[in-house]
Amino acid sequence: MPMNDPRRTLAGAIRAGALLAALLECGAFGSAVAAAVTPSGAAPPLERLTGTVAAVDFRAGHVDLLTGVGHALRVRRVLLPAGLKVRVGAAESAPAVLAPGCVVRMECGHTRAGTVASKVTLLRTPGQREKP
Repeated sequence: MPMNDPRRTLAGAIRAGALLAALLECGAFGSAVAAAVTPSGAAPPLERLTGTVAAVDFRAGHVDLLTGVGHALRVRRVLLPAGLKVRVGAAESAPAVLAPGCVVRMECGHTRAGTVASKVTLLRTPGQREKP
């Protein structure tokens, strides 16, 4: 049969479809994807974000963090769980020290509710200038 024969491509498509159906049927495909995303027994990956606080809503328990460089700017909403402490130098403080304009570094995890901060470090306050 020649390579461009329609019967050959149809037979290949049927075999590929049957293979995919068999993998989905036995669950091998889904578990392989799950294993590639999160190895068994491992903690979910943390994401480190560094950016400028754009807005703070303590009643709702979140901050909007401006991240990125140049034309690739993004505003990320990060939830602040109750009891979270903000590291300021060697001390720890309540999240009330966060204000628009602060530069922070956050370690975040992902839940169904959204991105949740697990660790926050205050790098610079709005009035503080960078040392040369």
